[in-house]
Amino acid sequence: MSALGIVRIYGARFPLETGFRDSKQHFGLTTYQVRGERSIERIVHLCLWAQTLLRLVCWHQKPEPIYGAWRKALSYLTLPQQKRLSLMQCRISAG
Repeated sequence: MSALGIVRIYGARFPLETGFRDSKQHFGLTTYQVRGERSIERIVHLCLWAQTLLRLVCWHQKPEPIYGAWRKALSYLTLPQQKRLSLMQCRISAG
């Protein structure tokens, strides 16, 4: 395999790794305590639905520049920013 092919395959792997990290850190897959294949499949589907719904709720939101001029602002909200925004909206609507 060529060096360029190796770099492309490694680059394609990165989004998968961030997806696993997000599912563990933000959706509680590390605390789910079952070992059955069917139960694990259910929680993974539930987590994916939760993330999809959260992204849809925050679809048109833009992040605020909080890092200063040294870092390029993202054009989308990160998952933790989406969670904070949805929590704030829930608190506001609950009064």
